Amino acid sequence: MIYPNKFSTKNPDSKIDYWQKSLESIAPKLDFPTDRVKTVISRAEDRINFRQDSIGQNLSILSGDSSQALKRIAQQENIPLSIILLSAFKILLYRYTNQEDLVVGCFNWYSNRSETKLEILPIRVTIEAQQKFSDLLAIIKNRISEASNYSDINIATLTTALTENNPEFPAACLSQMLFRFNSLSTTSEIKLTRKIPQRELFLDIVEKPNHLICRVEYDRNLFDESTIQRICDNYQVLLNSIIANPQNSITSLSLLSTAEKQQVLVDWNQTQTESSSQCIHQLFETQVQRNPQAVAVICQGQQLTYGELNTQANQLARYLQTKGVTKGSLVGLCLERSLSMVIAIFAILKAGAAYLPLDISNPTARLAFILEDAQAKVLLTQESLLEKLPAQVEQTICVDLDWHLIAQQPQDNLDEAVNIADLAHIIYTSGSTGKPKGVVLTHGNLSHYAQSLQLALDITPADIYLHRGSIALIVSARQLLMPLAQGATALIVTKEETRNPLEFFELIKRYGVTIVDHVPSFWRNFWGILNQQNSDRRKSLLDNQVRLVAAGGEQVTPEIYQCWRETFKSDVKLANIYGQTEGTGVVTMYQIPAQIDRRFKSLPVGNPIPNMKVYLLDRDLQPVPIGVTAEIHISGAGVAQGYLNRPELTAEKFVSNPYVPGERLYKTGDLGRYLSDGTVQFLGRVDRQVNIQGLRIELGEIEAVLSQHQLVQEAAVVVRENKLGETLAAYIVPSKVQKPTVEILRSYLQQKLPTYMIPGTFLFADNFPLTTSGKVDRRALSALNLAESSESIVEESDLAVGEARCDRLEQEIVEMLQDILGIEEISIQDNFID
Repeated sequence: MIYPNKFSTKNPDSKIDYWQKSLESIAPKLDFPTDRVKTVISRAEDRINFRQDSIGQNLSILSGDSSQALKRIAQQENIPLSIILLSAFKILLYRYTNQEDLVVGCFNWYSNRSETKLEILPIRVTIEAQQKFSDLLAIIKNRISEASNYSDINIATLTTALTENNPEFPAACLSQMLFRFNSLSTTSEIKLTRKIPQRELFLDIVEKPNHLICRVEYDRNLFDESTIQRICDNYQVLLNSIIANPQNSITSLSLLSTAEKQQVLVDWNQTQTESSSQCIHQLFETQVQRNPQAVAVICQGQQLTYGELNTQANQLARYLQTKGVTKGSLVGLCLERSLSMVIAIFAILKAGAAYLPLDISNPTARLAFILEDAQAKVLLTQESLLEKLPAQVEQTICVDLDWHLIAQQPQDNLDEAVNIADLAHIIYTSGSTGKPKGVVLTHGNLSHYAQSLQLALDITPADIYLHRGSIALIVSARQLLMPLAQGATALIVTKEETRNPLEFFELIKRYGVTIVDHVPSFWRNFWGILNQQNSDRRKSLLDNQVRLVAAGGEQVTPEIYQCWRETFKSDVKLANIYGQTEGTGVVTMYQIPAQIDRRFKSLPVGNPIPNMKVYLLDRDLQPVPIGVTAEIHISGAGVAQGYLNRPELTAEKFVSNPYVPGERLYKTGDLGRYLSDGTVQFLGRVDRQVNIQGLRIELGEIEAVLSQHQLVQEAAVVVRENKLGETLAAYIVPSKVQKPTVEILRSYLQQKLPTYMIPGTFLFADNFPLTTSGKVDRRALSALNLAESSESIVEESDLAVGEARCDRLEQEIVEMLQDILGIEEISIQDNFID
């Protein structure tokens, strides 16, 4: 932004106008990665100086030839050396934050006028990835020259004026990051004429005759000393990269030293482990041979031994073959949670086919789409579910009706030549286009999953693993196939058995469960209920055999960790697991230590499990420094083959691994960073995919379905938080013809989407707030306070209209629910589940 002719340098109001124009629509904060979230106000003693000592006592970042080389570049470009150093600092911030619009506080070295009051100039520059470094130099030179013409203004006056015109103006942006260059070759210590306001980071560079000295002032509430050392190292590598070729594009300039590249690309991905080439059902058959009398699976008081499960799976597999199921066939599977479900899965795999799991709780229209999109010719189900299922499948087999025929088949193992590269499993996940997409998994993917998780979690035949995940989710493979491939027991619980947390824990105690695998949000609710019990009841519930608690699908907060520590015995192991369906469920695992840093918003997700690799890469697939946020990319034995019938999306998300020839990378869309010890911390999403109670949801799919309704002109879905966790809220711009009711929209969505994807709150607006680029401002939507909605946005959900309470008890219940759920008005007629 250059305004040399628009403002008078003599008029104070004109100077304020200049700064208001040059800083308009600035981002609230530079999102520079810190070691900890800022929770306290920094005091003077919290701020310390740090000197980088890379060549002994000289304290230099560039010495000898390198320093002279930078000066030659400055001469060639006809700019001060300070412009090069500031430009490099800007690039460092850009690469660390992924923010293109940057403001850095810069000392006004152009002006030596005694009357100058704005000693620190906020220099705003937009960085473009493919921009040449030499072009950036010219832009920054112009910005500084221009800004210095309007610097004769008091900083307090400027800040007040900016805030008065825009109450939300982030004053911190004026100089959150501060840079200064001192061409003082004979002075070792720099004394400021004025006290420097506290900054998160202050980079001070001093020019000496033969080298450059770097001093960093930082807030130790935010940064560790080792982090500041790495920042300085990255800055030094960047300067040397500029020296090598100042005409390079910004993204091609290197930040990482050879040693740091080796660490993040290779050393932290040394996960290679020997594993069997057997398929998952063959691993199961090995356990059958070892101990056929061991209990394999339990459900609702019934059980099957390994021998019984194997025999019945063999019979069903041969029956499927008589119905035309062959190697490579895709079989739809829709059964209630039962022993028959387990038999069916192994039968399909033994027959050489792949199974397509269907959750009966999904709308019929969604089930029909999945069956049609996957082109499944055979559907395996039970009689009680037929009315809910679509009728377009060529052949439907009811296990319960046909079992008298199935039981006549031979009982021995099949001799089907199944290869680990063969198709084994298709799982449909939420899709941003409004339609779910199928993830293609092979026998090799499932086999890797079972063996690598066994090593990571130390599963033994003595374990009883709780299975609670939907058959249509990848978590089901972790909780069912993995333990059965290792000789352990899987306890299948029904939805009814998990509704009451206390009864759920009674079940855990009754069956001697040793591994509990549940989403983190469950524990928040359970902990609250547990604390309401008397000491004897509490002690009885927690006197169980649990040795391992695993959680995935959501971030594990220090609050959840505290819940675990107060709930389970001190020797119980706690594991935070992370992954995607496209990575066959689990990619990393973090064994939570006894002591954690409670300043973290969420606990790390750990390190790659055996035979998996994790890379933190920028948009150009270049590794980022430790501590810097980037997209998580994964490779290894668990990476899926792609998306069924979606070649364009597969090509976009599954790319060649530039660091391991012949391997593929999956671009997860998740954001994360490396901590100093090599563990990965999950930090959110690149796109608008969310996980709520461990269920993966593309908000775009909900919006696409809502927008198809004839009474909806526009729809936007956001995530809101209440005391129980995250929920979905839908904002609707109704058609000009008629405004739909919440009941109409909810009923419509129930026909299209799973229950967990239906928003709990609906709001109506005349129009949506927009960003400067014309897109829906979702942050503004999600920040709206329901109790303070404007006239154009009115809460219309079932929970919005209060009615008279009949008695004191009803009044107390309503008030309690309002407090717990964070909803302003609740009616006695409202549906609690909604």
